[in-house]
Amino acid sequence: MATPKVFVSSTCFDLSEIREQLSKFVSTFGFEPILSDHGDVFYHPDLHTHEACVHEVSNCQLFILIIGGRYGGSYTVDKTKSITNAEYEAAINHGIPVFTYIKKDVLSDHHIYTTNFKNEIAAQITYPSITTQSDSLSIFNFINQVRRQNKNNSYEGFDNFGQIENHLRKQWAGMFFDFLKTKEIKSQIDATNHLLENLKNSNKKLEDIVTNLYINTSDNKEL
Repeated sequence: MATPKVFVSSTCFDLSEIREQLSKFVSTFGFEPILSDHGDVFYHPDLHTHEACVHEVSNCQLFILIIGGRYGGSYTVDKTKSITNAEYEAAINHGIPVFTYIKKDVLSDHHIYTTNFKNEIAAQITYPSITTQSDSLSIFNFINQVRRQNKNNSYEGFDNFGQIENHLRKQWAGMFFDFLKTKEIKSQIDATNHLLENLKNSNKKLEDIVTNLYINTSDNKEL
């Protein structure tokens, strides 16, 4: 039986516990978690490991993005991006539903940055949630990239895994309900179309009967 694949994208070392919990949580739904640090990605010998991870995203049906205080290593194909950033863009480009979770202290620092980014003081602020201060702008821009998407751009702050779990349960239940509702509406549309087709056929038969009656009446009058 085919099961949905769920790609988990984040920096690994600082979020290893969250990633481990997500892997178990996804499995309880009967879905297949895909985590690079769990050996779930096929590292094709003709590809760099970064490219293999990005390519694997296209084989998945759901995408979970976790943003913390580390930016991560540069993507080998495009040094202006992190590997997490590249995986996220692959999900967006393939139209895969994205569920984004950002550590609340990072969101708090992001708010401070967006409030002051036009002032010279912004470059002098120390952001406690960011591991390497030189990465702060890259992380904040990544958050902006997520929230400024025209669609598929929701995100939630979190302090612990329980908050992620509760939100994902509600979101996935909503997706399932939407699937059932769409199926119900489709059935109603199909039934309506079938009824209209039968009505159209009945009208055609009625027109034929009226036409024949008219022809027969006319023939009798001539006689």
